[in-house]
Amino acid sequence: MKLKQSILILGLLFLSLNTLRAQNVYVMNKGADSISVINIDTNMITDTITLGVALSLDSLAINPNGESIYVSDAWGTIYIINTTTNTLTDIIDDVYDLSLTPSQIVFTPNGEFAYMSHNKSVIVIDTKKRKVTDIIKICLPNVKPWGMSINDIIIKPDGKFVYIAVEYFMGRFNEDLNYVGDDIYAVQVIDTATNTLTDAKIDGKNTAFTVNPTGEFVYLVDSTKPIIRVVNTDTNRESDAIEIGYGVVDIVISPDSKFVYAMHFSYDKIIVINAITNEVTDTIELKSKTLPSPLVSGMTINPNGKYLYVIVDSPNLLKVIDTATNEVVDTIALSRYWPCYIVVAPQ
Repeated sequence: MKLKQSILILGLLFLSLNTLRAQNVYVMNKGADSISVINIDTNMITDTITLGVALSLDSLAINPNGESIYVSDAWGTIYIINTTTNTLTDIIDDVYDLSLTPSQIVFTPNGEFAYMSHNKSVIVIDTKKRKVTDIIKICLPNVKPWGMSINDIIIKPDGKFVYIAVEYFMGRFNEDLNYVGDDIYAVQVIDTATNTLTDAKIDGKNTAFTVNPTGEFVYLVDSTKPIIRVVNTDTNRESDAIEIGYGVVDIVISPDSKFVYAMHFSYDKIIVINAITNEVTDTIELKSKTLPSPLVSGMTINPNGKYLYVIVDSPNLLKVIDTATNEVVDTIALSRYWPCYIVVAPQ
């Protein structure tokens, strides 16, 4: 009997800890090297996690189990935050360098590995050992750029493939300091079973992208065209193009794969797309009648799909949008120090 009671108590404790974690939204304040913690029920800031790493924070991602947040900086260092205590618990600096290049992180579905884009590579981290286990060099056959940038990284929901949006710098600055020549853009695919680049390649000037929860389609923002490209992940070929206008900087998909939300940087709005028909169905205006037009800085969606969270600046606010009505239902004042990346804890 005592054994059963102990097991029951431990089970209830585990559920309680996960419930607490599921109530938080985390916003990175790039200019203050800190993370704001927001209670998802009250929409109030309850804590601030200070890292103090000299204005170099790049992005953050939350482990699928909700137990930890990985924060990357421009030096290739990862800071690990415990989401129960909201404290810094470890630092991974195996690949520290002076490249000052963007670093972004994704996790495998089981949370056992993290993939971080940095400099000219994708770094593989064992999350249990908290050690770098592999470094995947990124390149294109017969292409010799003078530099490159990995602009975005995503992982398929089944964890089998990682997609990276890469820009290879092929042009030059002439004597008038004008950049001449055409760079090469490509989405490349990493096989996570072998941690090697596959031959698959999706062309186009893709600056941001995401994959739907079923893993069937990747949605890509092509900055040279007023469209979102829909790519079938079985063939890695474009299956549709959604007319949406220029200026899209980020996209997220509802957990049920029914809606795509496209964030405009300059037009102060979120475009809602029906993912079944690939047609625009609504526009969510973010403008305020009394404040300057905001410039959007980051967006994420609640794991249950009920709320969309959008960071806007001028001033720095977090807009909470009810996805049932596509209306702003709350506004949260954020740090004045450049809030940008945002994640919400899993349920």
